[in-house]
Amino acid sequence: MSNNNGNSKQSIVQDFWSLIEYSFDDIRSVDVKSISNSFVVEEGINIFLAPAGQGKTLLLYTLLIDYLRKGRTCIYIDFDNPVDLPKDRGLVDVIDDEGLETNLFYLNTNHYLRWIEKWKGKKKYSEFLKQIFKDVPEGAIVFVDSVQNFIDVNDQNQTTMFMKMLRHLTNLKKATVFAIHHLARSTNKSKGHTQIEDMADSVYFIKSHKNNNLVEAWSLTVSKQRYRTSSELTIKLLDNFRFEVSDVAILDDTTLAVLRFAVSYIRKNEGTIKQSDLRKAVKDKFSSLGDRKIFYILKDFADKGLFVERTGIKNTKHYEVNEESPYLALLFENELSEVKKKLLDTLKEIDEFTEEIEIKDDAGSIRIFKTPQAIRNYIWKLKDEEVKEILDKLKNNVSNSNIEFDNDLENLIDEEGIDF
Repeated sequence: MSNNNGNSKQSIVQDFWSLIEYSFDDIRSVDVKSISNSFVVEEGINIFLAPAGQGKTLLLYTLLIDYLRKGRTCIYIDFDNPVDLPKDRGLVDVIDDEGLETNLFYLNTNHYLRWIEKWKGKKKYSEFLKQIFKDVPEGAIVFVDSVQNFIDVNDQNQTTMFMKMLRHLTNLKKATVFAIHHLARSTNKSKGHTQIEDMADSVYFIKSHKNNNLVEAWSLTVSKQRYRTSSELTIKLLDNFRFEVSDVAILDDTTLAVLRFAVSYIRKNEGTIKQSDLRKAVKDKFSSLGDRKIFYILKDFADKGLFVERTGIKNTKHYEVNEESPYLALLFENELSEVKKKLLDTLKEIDEFTEEIEIKDDAGSIRIFKTPQAIRNYIWKLKDEEVKEILDKLKNNVSNSNIEFDNDLENLIDEEGIDF
């Protein structure tokens, strides 16, 4: 069959493919998006969900300072907060003190009002957004605070248009986008149309942990992930907007108490115990807790790797403690000796070892640590003398030349006088 130009339908298809010059190499050559800090999809759209009062803006400020310190170009667009908030929160002081303003472009509601005044209302709000995004330089970090102040989140067309603009930034300009979106207090679900979450690359629920009404840390729990980001993690806020990330979420007091007891109970029972016996022991210890609550806490953390499930005689299920689990750090952090705390603080400053760390235990067995994380995961089983040996070996075995070591380790051990 021929068309009006005398060409067959097959030739039209061939012309189409030759026009776009498609080949599978076009897929092979695409770079996979990288993940930083376990939760950030670089060159992707990252959405943070939380109700008011969880410190979402403070989290964005923390990420902003981190990227500025790395020399990245950052665009922060804040249409949600009072214009004096950056100064009140200390953001301005840190930027001034460290000379970080060169790579920062900061826009707030006042900039929009000036733009409207200049054009006497002849241009629409959407044109202001398009102009901002059009001028974003390649590879920039874009912060959007918050989505509901940019669009009507209940309007499907506006939501889709806005998310497509963000996708344009990530795909064509290789920008990394962070956006805040609010949760409705009544339903605890994100406000507005589902496209905001559907079109994002990572979506996290945010919960802050405060002391005297000041945020000390955030728990992040994944709501959606296209890439291999962590399902949960904790961001601990340090001085001057510095932070550290761990791949476990902060636990509520009840869960923390149950898991501490369960781990200790298993260890006292020669390292393994029937699931039913463990649940009964937990119930005897925490009589106010329901059986289902206990069941799901233990099952949840077995799934997360704190416990190893074994099949015993007559197919009975047993739990063992996974001594490599990072959750042990969270459970027993406050019970560490001073020398172990010193080792943990030191390891935080070390990126990698120049050579493996070897230590010999009392039985003569040799344990080899290839990474700082391996020591952190195992520290709960080490004796203080073994910790001191590791610290001594670290003095000549780090890639960071600026690490300072405490030479008075003997005093720490003598004062402590006990092993964990």
